[in-house]
Amino acid sequence: MFLSNSAALDPAISAATFISACKSVVVHITGVSFVDDTGLGVTSDYEWDDAKSKEDNASDEGKHTVQKIHTLAQHWERLIFATGGSLNLQKGFWYLIAWKWSMNGVHLDSSTQSPASIKLTSSNNNHQETLP
Repeated sequence: MFLSNSAALDPAISAATFISACKSVVVHITGVSFVDDTGLGVTSDYEWDDAKSKEDNASDEGKHTVQKIHTLAQHWERLIFATGGSLNLQKGFWYLIAWKWSMNGVHLDSSTQSPASIKLTSSNNNHQETLP
């Protein structure tokens, strides 16, 4: 059985977007859930500023993307709480995949080069916990 969560999500929250190499297939997906496991995702829609350096744009893009996943994760937590559930934030995790382009090609950026953290509130507690 497939249940759409699109009606419950704020339309301002964007999804992860996957585009085939030939650009004929485009998939937008916010997340996938099965019983008590959920995966959520976003794709950067940051527009690079030609007046900024490559490094500054990359940093700003990372911050922008982390803010988007934070917004989605907190919204998801509020939906779960509003329907009588709760998330154990210490059982959750998040990650950021970022590419680094150089003269030698492209490789994944390391977390030390893209430091960030996501803090969420849980249930009716206003205390923020850092998501591992």
